[in-house]
Amino acid sequence: WRRGILLLYWILGGYGVRPSRPLISFGLFAWLIASGFVQLNLLISPGSASDYRIGYVGAFNYLLHTSISLLGNSGLQPREFVGLILDLLARLLLPTLLALMFLGIRANVKRGR
Repeated sequence: WRRGILLLYWILGGYGVRPSRPLISFGLFAWLIASGFVQLNLLISPGSASDYRIGYVGAFNYLLHTSISLLGNSGLQPREFVGLILDLLARLLLPTLLALMFLGIRANVKRGR
C-alpha cells in the first residue's frame, strides 16, 4: 500500500518539483466534484426552496471557498451521504493539491527556473 501512495503522490504532485501536475489535478478533481454536486443536486442553500438547483458557478464557488478556508461557511450545504463524501473529498484533496502546487513553484524558484 505504501508503493500505491507513493505512485499516487508522484502522479499528482511530481514529488513537489512540478507545479503543473498538481494544478491540472486540482482543475480535474474540482471539475469532477462540482459535476457530482450539480448533476446529483447535492448542494442546497439553507434559506431557499428545496427544488432550487445550484449550477456549476455556484458549485465552483463553493469548492473554491471550501478549499482555501478551514472553518468558513460559504452559505451552501451538502446534502445526503454522497454530498458529505464529496465535501470531505474536496476539503482534503483540493488543499493538498494547492500545497503541492506551491511547493513545486517554490522548488522552481529556488533552482532559478
